[in-house]
Amino acid sequence: MGTSITLSTWEYIFLGLQVIFYFVAGMSHFIFPKFFYKMMPPFIPRENRRPINLFVGVAETLAAIGLLLEPTRSYAAIGIIILLIGVFPVHVDMLKNPRPPFDLPKWMLWGRIFMQFVLIGLAAMYISF
Repeated sequence: MGTSITLSTWEYIFLGLQVIFYFVAGMSHFIFPKFFYKMMPPFIPRENRRPINLFVGVAETLAAIGLLLEPTRSYAAIGIIILLIGVFPVHVDMLKNPRPPFDLPKWMLWGRIFMQFVLIGLAAMYISF
Protein backbone atom coordinates (compact mmCIF):
# COMPACT_ATOMS: atom_id res chain seq x y z
CA MET A 1 0.00 0.00 0.00
CA GLY A 2 2.75 2.36 -0.93
CA THR A 3 0.83 4.84 -3.06
CA SER A 4 -1.73 7.34 -1.90
CA ILE A 5 -5.02 7.25 -3.79
CA THR A 6 -7.01 10.41 -4.44
CA LEU A 7 -10.74 9.75 -4.40
CA SER A 8 -13.34 11.65 -6.38
CA THR A 9 -16.27 13.31 -4.66
CA TRP A 10 -18.58 10.40 -5.60
CA GLU A 11 -16.07 7.87 -4.31
CA TYR A 12 -15.98 9.71 -0.98
CA ILE A 13 -19.79 9.77 -0.88
CA PHE A 14 -20.02 6.01 -1.58
CA LEU A 15 -17.24 5.39 0.94
CA GLY A 16 -19.09 7.37 3.62
CA LEU A 17 -22.35 5.56 2.91
CA GLN A 18 -20.60 2.20 3.20
CA VAL A 19 -18.92 3.17 6.46
CA ILE A 20 -22.29 4.15 7.93
CA PHE A 21 -24.06 1.08 6.49
CA TYR A 22 -21.53 -1.47 7.78
CA PHE A 23 -21.11 0.23 11.16
CA VAL A 24 -24.88 0.31 11.77
CA ALA A 25 -25.27 -3.24 10.45
CA GLY A 26 -22.42 -4.46 12.65
CA MET A 27 -23.78 -2.78 15.77
CA SER A 28 -27.28 -4.12 15.09
CA HIS A 29 -25.92 -7.67 15.46
CA PHE A 30 -25.18 -6.83 19.10
CA ILE A 31 -28.33 -4.78 19.76
CA PHE A 32 -30.85 -7.10 18.05
CA PRO A 33 -29.21 -10.55 18.01
CA LYS A 34 -32.50 -12.50 18.04
CA PHE A 35 -33.50 -10.81 14.79
CA PHE A 36 -30.39 -12.24 13.13
CA TYR A 37 -30.79 -15.66 14.76
CA LYS A 38 -34.22 -15.94 13.13
CA MET A 39 -32.78 -14.98 9.77
CA MET A 40 -30.28 -17.85 9.76
CA PRO A 41 -31.23 -20.90 7.72
CA PRO A 42 -32.42 -24.01 9.57
CA PHE A 43 -29.29 -25.94 8.52
CA ILE A 44 -27.23 -23.77 10.90
CA PRO A 45 -27.42 -25.44 14.33
CA ARG A 46 -28.90 -23.26 17.06
CA GLU A 47 -25.74 -23.49 19.19
CA ASN A 48 -23.74 -21.95 16.31
CA ARG A 49 -26.01 -18.98 15.72
CA ARG A 50 -24.72 -16.77 18.54
CA PRO A 51 -21.01 -17.11 17.62
CA ILE A 52 -21.78 -16.62 13.93
CA ASN A 53 -23.83 -13.53 14.71
CA LEU A 54 -21.07 -12.12 16.93
CA PHE A 55 -18.45 -12.81 14.26
CA VAL A 56 -20.47 -11.05 11.56
CA GLY A 57 -21.16 -8.10 13.87
CA VAL A 58 -17.48 -7.70 14.71
CA ALA A 59 -16.46 -8.17 11.07
CA GLU A 60 -18.89 -5.52 9.81
CA THR A 61 -17.91 -3.06 12.52
CA LEU A 62 -14.18 -3.54 11.90
CA ALA A 63 -14.74 -3.29 8.14
CA ALA A 64 -16.47 0.06 8.61
CA ILE A 65 -13.56 1.35 10.67
CA GLY A 66 -11.07 -0.14 8.21
CA LEU A 67 -12.70 1.69 5.30
CA LEU A 68 -12.12 5.00 7.07
CA LEU A 69 -8.35 4.58 7.17
CA GLU A 70 -6.47 4.68 3.88
CA PRO A 71 -3.78 2.14 4.93
CA THR A 72 -6.47 -0.47 5.77
CA ARG A 73 -9.11 0.47 3.19
CA SER A 74 -8.20 -2.21 0.63
CA TYR A 75 -8.08 -4.94 3.27
CA ALA A 76 -11.43 -3.82 4.69
CA ALA A 77 -12.96 -3.85 1.20
CA ILE A 78 -11.66 -7.38 0.58
CA GLY A 79 -13.05 -8.44 3.96
CA ILE A 80 -16.44 -6.98 3.07
CA ILE A 81 -16.50 -8.90 -0.21
CA ILE A 82 -15.60 -12.15 1.57
CA LEU A 83 -18.28 -11.47 4.20
CA LEU A 84 -20.94 -10.73 1.56
CA ILE A 85 -20.11 -13.97 -0.23
CA GLY A 86 -20.24 -15.79 3.11
CA VAL A 87 -23.72 -14.56 4.00
CA PHE A 88 -25.09 -15.01 0.47
CA PRO A 89 -26.63 -18.43 1.31
CA VAL A 90 -28.84 -16.71 3.91
CA HIS A 91 -30.42 -14.57 1.19
CA VAL A 92 -30.90 -17.55 -1.13
CA ASP A 93 -32.47 -19.55 1.71
CA MET A 94 -34.86 -16.70 2.50
CA LEU A 95 -35.94 -16.72 -1.16
CA LYS A 96 -36.33 -20.50 -1.36
CA ASN A 97 -37.84 -21.10 2.10
CA PRO A 98 -39.85 -18.07 3.22
CA ARG A 99 -40.67 -18.08 6.93
CA PRO A 100 -42.01 -15.47 9.33
CA PRO A 101 -41.04 -12.76 9.92
CA PHE A 102 -39.09 -12.82 6.65
CA ASP A 103 -41.78 -14.08 4.29
CA LEU A 104 -41.39 -10.98 2.16
CA PRO A 105 -42.63 -10.58 -1.42
CA LYS A 106 -40.44 -12.43 -3.95
CA TRP A 107 -39.43 -9.19 -5.69
CA MET A 108 -38.05 -7.87 -2.41
CA LEU A 109 -36.08 -11.07 -1.77
CA TRP A 110 -34.67 -10.95 -5.31
CA GLY A 111 -33.78 -7.32 -4.65
CA ARG A 112 -31.78 -8.36 -1.58
CA ILE A 113 -29.83 -10.83 -3.70
CA PHE A 114 -29.22 -8.18 -6.38
CA MET A 115 -28.03 -5.76 -3.67
CA GLN A 116 -25.36 -8.24 -2.61
CA PHE A 117 -23.75 -7.83 -6.03
CA VAL A 118 -24.08 -4.04 -5.86
CA LEU A 119 -22.44 -4.02 -2.41
CA ILE A 120 -19.62 -6.24 -3.68
CA GLY A 121 -19.08 -3.83 -6.58
CA LEU A 122 -19.04 -0.82 -4.27
CA ALA A 123 -16.53 -2.47 -1.95
CA ALA A 124 -14.35 -3.45 -4.91
CA MET A 125 -14.00 0.25 -5.82
CA TYR A 126 -11.68 0.66 -2.83
CA ILE A 127 -9.25 -2.17 -3.50
CA SER A 128 -5.86 -0.86 -4.57
CA PHE A 129 -2.41 -2.22 -3.87
